[in-house]
Amino acid sequence: MRAVVIDDHPLIQQAVSHLLRQLEPDAAIEMTPDCGHGLELAGHGPEPDLVLLDLNLQRIGVSIARA
Repeated sequence: MRAVVIDDHPLIQQAVSHLLRQLEPDAAIEMTPDCGHGLELAGHGPEPDLVLLDLNLQRIGVSIARA
């Protein structure tokens, strides 16, 4: 499983990463606090199975989710 976590709160990133590793120990988890970088991560390499996006991130999270 490949997951991209886009959230600017380190505690949330750590908690989500921990939870995903509990469910899928071999998961490839990439984390970033930046929407632009998150889109780059999601667009490179194999398509992610899961993208978690903070909808309030940088006031553009909702716009990205709608796209």
